[in-house]
Amino acid sequence: MTDRITSEEYIQALHDVHSLAIDKQQTVATAESLTGGLIAAALTSLSDSSRYFKGGIVAYDIDAKVRLLHVSRIKAARCYCVSAKIARAMAIGAIEQFDSTCSIAVTGYAEPWSKGDDTYKAFAHYAVCCYGRWTAGRIDLDGLGRNEARQAVVRQTICVLAGRLKLL
Repeated sequence: MTDRITSEEYIQALHDVHSLAIDKQQTVATAESLTGGLIAAALTSLSDSSRYFKGGIVAYDIDAKVRLLHVSRIKAARCYCVSAKIARAMAIGAIEQFDSTCSIAVTGYAEPWSKGDDTYKAFAHYAVCCYGRWTAGRIDLDGLGRNEARQAVVRQTICVLAGRLKLL
């Protein structure tokens, strides 16, 4: 299991995203799968978030990812829509759809899943981009319940976006 973000760290990061995006005149869009819009909800939870948040897309299945975010159907089908490359493609799609300077994209499994006789642990891939500079990673969600796993992804990606905005 990876280190978890504390509530205090998350709240600070959320406020950092808010103030940095406004101060640096950045805009943010999201492309979400396993979080189902929770990242967009977090980003819009503070007053004046409309000054930087442009919008979000929840693309839960392959058809939505292909149609709305321009993810390659062939590449997505090879990995059941879950990989670092798919997260990156989703992030690019969000930037293009909303004409934003930054994006967060996530895809993964909030709970263990099976294919045939094989069982896989819960994990997520994320990609955060600001002006073509990337931070991407994989989050181990093993041992967490579905909702706790989804919240862990929200916290992690908001912290990563705050770090990326600080570098601008």
